[in-house]
Amino acid sequence: GCSVNTIQNYHDRIMKLIYWANKDVRELTTKELRQYLFEYQEARDISYATLDSIRLVFSSFYGFLEEEDYILKSPMKRIHKIKSEQLIKTPFTDEELERIRNAAKNIRDLAIIDLLYSSGIRISELTAMNIADVDFRNREVIVKGKGGKERIAYFNARTKIELLDYLDTRGDRDEALFVSRRDPPVRIKPGAVQRMLKKIEIRENIPNVHPHRFRRTLATNLLDKGMTLEQVQAILGHKRIETTLIYAQVNKESVKSNHHRFTF
Repeated sequence: GCSVNTIQNYHDRIMKLIYWANKDVRELTTKELRQYLFEYQEARDISYATLDSIRLVFSSFYGFLEEEDYILKSPMKRIHKIKSEQLIKTPFTDEELERIRNAAKNIRDLAIIDLLYSSGIRISELTAMNIADVDFRNREVIVKGKGGKERIAYFNARTKIELLDYLDTRGDRDEALFVSRRDPPVRIKPGAVQRMLKKIEIRENIPNVHPHRFRRTLATNLLDKGMTLEQVQAILGHKRIETTLIYAQVNKESVKSNHHRFTF
């Protein structure tokens, strides 16, 4: 059920280990794996969170080797989770969202921004969308999520109007919902969306304007307005509710307002 990018990441991590070990990875000991992780962090100055993600790759890999009887016991069992500082990732404020919207250079970019926020979809899901996936009548869109799993995402009336206005400007027959602005147009790529948002970040001096922050902002706002955690989980397409909690940062202004209200 993993995405192509996840599989590629696993492959790259394991190949680096194989190159470093210079021997059959089935023969590596717990001590040697600890040494590899230590040297990797020292050489690249990566965070503990990144280091733990590498540990998880190796843990899954050796767990597979053990389960398939390629090895007797996984040497990763004694290498535990690497603790890291948990930083609070803040959502956009209402003012920042409006400034980002106003900074859009054209109707396509505005539609992308509002679709990212109102639906909470991932950037990979947005760029994979086809026009045929969109139900404008019900303001729904079929989303192909991680592992090829499909779900329904929803968008607001403003986004519907912007999408229709954008499609009216299109003179091509490409099936993609969003295409490049070059001629001939082709399906837009995640990097193009990221570059567009980065330019807005620089022009408006708003930190961290990236696709995933729109997703976090929607989750936070929905919970702040009373939606249940289970409903937000369904909207974001998470398998585990614990994952949803990562995005669900409590609105600080709401906390402040309620504190004043309840303490008179």
